Amino acid sequence: MRFLSLLRSRVAPVFRIHLQLAERQVWSHEVEGVGFFVRCDSGSIWLTDAEGADRILRPGDRWGSTRKGTVVVEALARSRLELQIAGVGPVRGVERRDEL
Repeated sequence: MRFLSLLRSRVAPVFRIHLQLAERQVWSHEVEGVGFFVRCDSGSIWLTDAEGADRILRPGDRWGSTRKGTVVVEALARSRLELQIAGVGPVRGVERRDEL
């Protein structure tokens, strides 16, 4: 039990956000660096990363950021995405009490 408590205090949380995009709808986000992921759950999307590289994601495909910058997504068909954002530390104003 002590190990699990210690592990939880060291692992950053992952926030998941689901988006639905209509065909040809565009969405963009300023990425802070490593720890931002896009997974295509349905449809297909065209993703341009912060380096300017383009790729097509289809259901089940996942992409992760490698640097800070803008990510642009365009739905090639009606699409559902899951965004995963890894936390970078404790949330301000929240006190964590773990038993060691």
